[in-house]
Amino acid sequence: MKSDKASRNVAAMILLMFFVLVSVSGCGNPNDAVYPEDTGQPADPFTILSVVYTQTFALDAFVYTDSLQNKRLIIGEDYSSLGIYDFNDPTAITPVDTLLDDPEGNYNPSRYVRVEPEVNMILVVTPQNFRAFRLDSLDYNGYTKGSTRIRDILVTLRTGNYYYEEGGWKDNALYAQIITADEDAGDAFAVDYVIQDTVEATQYVRFIGNRFANGLTYYGQAPVGLAFYSEPDTIAVGLADFGVALADVTPDLIYPAGQNGEWISFADTPGEATHLAVENGYIYAADGYEGLAVVDATDPDSLEYLLNWKLPDMDHVVDVAVFDHHLALMDKYDGVAFLDVSDPADPVYVGFFDVREPNSVRFTSDGLLLVASNYAGVSVLEMDFP
Repeated sequence: MKSDKASRNVAAMILLMFFVLVSVSGCGNPNDAVYPEDTGQPADPFTILSVVYTQTFALDAFVYTDSLQNKRLIIGEDYSSLGIYDFNDPTAITPVDTLLDDPEGNYNPSRYVRVEPEVNMILVVTPQNFRAFRLDSLDYNGYTKGSTRIRDILVTLRTGNYYYEEGGWKDNALYAQIITADEDAGDAFAVDYVIQDTVEATQYVRFIGNRFANGLTYYGQAPVGLAFYSEPDTIAVGLADFGVALADVTPDLIYPAGQNGEWISFADTPGEATHLAVENGYIYAADGYEGLAVVDATDPDSLEYLLNWKLPDMDHVVDVAVFDHHLALMDKYDGVAFLDVSDPADPVYVGFFDVREPNSVRFTSDGLLLVASNYAGVSVLEMDFP
């Protein structure tokens, strides 16, 4: 009897040791960045140039150049204001101004920000709506697009002759075409036109509004992510369970009212494709619990799903950015993984940025990476892949 009890104790001890080993190795935290073994490099493929600590959670960040050729960083926070910073020296970022989204101080998180100096606009997506502000004066210009589920926006500048109710026809007007991915299905794939009026009032922005009421959808699935495939006419679209698609959004297909653009081709992915990045004819999709999805779009008429890539336990991938084959893949709970996609069919893992609850990753025009997060503000990284 004692022998049986001893045997059971030994077996229990072996089983306990097995679970400990599994928990340490097989279910490890992907935040422990490791280079491929054959490089012999240190484990950080980046240098942190600076960190901008915010008063509340940093939700998004965007760098632009103003009319005086100064670089500016704008940060959307989990509050009713946006911070504007001097970004001429990324290693010494200083505050410049504040844009107060709601003068009454009502809670209005800025989940997504975009600046278009050419048409004097700051675009802000909040949980309640999509609003625009004048860049030169930082005041609200009266435009609001109501929705609680805008997930992404694209803006491209065009020149053309357009009619709007307040001022009649505009000849050769510079205008912005704004496309929104909106899960409120009534305007799921909507397009607005914004005209820069340089005749009646310099730097004044007139908003035309929607050219059609119902958006381009796919079997009832509203788009949840957008990226330019070839600007300005062809865009890549994240369709959640349906994968990714390409769509044609030339003005001739959108105007007059009632036309919604055209789908070009589709490729399913194993997870739920949301935010997208495009480089050299390949679409990189944040694919939720399946990590990164890579789609060959070199033939836009026939998309081809290639592969998925993920780290163990990296199950909440919701954002992706790419610049010159450097790819940043964001898990909203774990941090940011970095891959070299010089060969899109064979992504190479090069390291990890351990940051708590990141909200967005975005490359600047010169290749610096902005990481906005809940507990570390906005980190500015200079990438240095092996």
